[in-house]
Amino acid sequence: MRYSIKNYLCAYQHKKQTIMKTFFKVLIASTLGTSITLLLLFFILMGIAGSMSVNKEKPTVVKDTSILYLTFDKKITDKPVTNPFDFSLTGLYNFGKENNKITLRKYIEYIRKAKTDPKIKGIYIDFKGFNVSLSKAEEIRNELLNFKKSGKFIIAHSDLYTQLQYYLATVADKIYLTPEGAILFQGINAQIMFYKQLLEKLNIKPEVIRHGKFKSAVEPFILDSMSNANYLQTKTYVSSIWNHLLEGISATRNIPIDTLNKYADNLTIDSDSAALKYHFVDGLKYEDQIEAELKEMLGKSKEDKLPLISMSKYVKTHIKPKVTKNKIAIIYATGEIDMGNGADDNKIYPERLVKMIRKARKNKKVKAIILRVNSPGGSALASEIIWRELMLAKKEKPLIISMGDVAASGGYYISSAGDYIIANPTTITGSIGVFGLLWNAKDFLNNKVGININGYKTNKYADLGSMYRPITKYEKEKMQNLVEKTYHTFLSHVASGRGMTIAEVDSIGQGRVWSGINAKPIKLIDKFGGLDDAIKEAAKRAKIKDYRIDEYPKQKTFTQMLMESLNKDNFVKSFINSYLPQPLMKQAQIINFIKSHQGVMALMPYQITIE
Repeated sequence: MRYSIKNYLCAYQHKKQTIMKTFFKVLIASTLGTSITLLLLFFILMGIAGSMSVNKEKPTVVKDTSILYLTFDKKITDKPVTNPFDFSLTGLYNFGKENNKITLRKYIEYIRKAKTDPKIKGIYIDFKGFNVSLSKAEEIRNELLNFKKSGKFIIAHSDLYTQLQYYLATVADKIYLTPEGAILFQGINAQIMFYKQLLEKLNIKPEVIRHGKFKSAVEPFILDSMSNANYLQTKTYVSSIWNHLLEGISATRNIPIDTLNKYADNLTIDSDSAALKYHFVDGLKYEDQIEAELKEMLGKSKEDKLPLISMSKYVKTHIKPKVTKNKIAIIYATGEIDMGNGADDNKIYPERLVKMIRKARKNKKVKAIILRVNSPGGSALASEIIWRELMLAKKEKPLIISMGDVAASGGYYISSAGDYIIANPTTITGSIGVFGLLWNAKDFLNNKVGININGYKTNKYADLGSMYRPITKYEKEKMQNLVEKTYHTFLSHVASGRGMTIAEVDSIGQGRVWSGINAKPIKLIDKFGGLDDAIKEAAKRAKIKDYRIDEYPKQKTFTQMLMESLNKDNFVKSFINSYLPQPLMKQAQIINFIKSHQGVMALMPYQITIE
């Protein structure tokens, strides 16, 4: 009897514990599920509220004697993209705030508006943040130089100037630096990360097929340092960009170029006092002192509030659109070129881009097309598909190419279809060459991991491209033939589009990268300029004076943005982008694109960033 009671108590205790465990599991799961649902519901409601607020947004009223306040902390993009569902740390931090992206075209348009706006008396540039690429900084700088023709002032101030910030700041009538602040002025450099030794240690072998001695996209996988050809091309375009920056600084600050180079070589501008002594700045002032000076320039008292209006608010003043049926279409081709019809806004997919080009081509109201290219290239086949559609558009209406920061390799492939090519002096272009890259991880799997691969194939080369075995001599010959054929097609397109012979294109091709400065004398581009210059050229060739701008791609619907943001890959990418250091992120993006792509590619060797 005692034994039975004891068993009963033990069973009761066990059942009680099981019930409690189940209860807590259900409770935790329910709480977690409810939290996730509420979080998603929160984002949906905020997105709806944001969409409604945009639609009901009232125009900003500019006060008399205002100053346009430029900070450049908000990212300036080529194409209009607004997605409230950004799960990165930056996106979550900015959630609910006003849109933190302004397009370059809008930025230029409203600086031009400020030039003739009687309520805007000048511009104050405060370099508290800087989210502008070199080519975009070039276009903004040119528009600020145009603004100065109005006789209105430009004042610039920063605690710390990078070289690109300083280049942009030199348009100002007065440049100020915070006491104990600094100007980084030491020249620019290009560095490449090489993985050969790492791959050797891992027993991973890259199988490289390429045409062009300058086609160096594969060098990081097969060499320990730059080849002579790659060093030559890098030296040429980096030096040309540096000289262009020096020319701009020299012209506005009245400092000879040789002297500027001497300062960079000796790190002369090593303190705030040195910056003042050598005429890099006009004074050392704190922010409150700058505000006091601006008030004095406007005739305000010390007690008055400084009437600053930010660009994000100024663009809400709205410019009245022209009443006309005529349109000029601007189609944005931004990112790496890949096959398919993906949802990634930072890539170019032929299915999506072709539809936009075709729509603009068939729209009778569209009198000219501008393709704004910002791409290092990618899939040669995808580039060919896009090129074909551009050629069809070119037969019906003027096709102008506007190059952004980079329009190289596949980016130049599609650009060659244009009637006229406009690029900035600092644009990276050319890289007319192709390559194929396969991976042999057999030894890595066998020796490092202990994995063996076995299987069956119906035909001898059914597993061509498999990473589980080395490529044969015959297969390599076949791949080489494909690369040669693709390169010849590339040359033919460029020769036809640019009015050159194939031999002439080949002499400047071979995968060689050029800056816009170098590209103009060898006929790869027609004119220096930005997107606004492309619009003027398009209107001229279409023989229209009044027109509206029609931009592609169109703004996505609320549902599209939500579903894309909840996509697992996009969600993970957002968080990885928040934690991985930027240089490593850029390398990872390039490696991931190359390893995931099968076929022949026309891709830039590396990404270029100048600060």
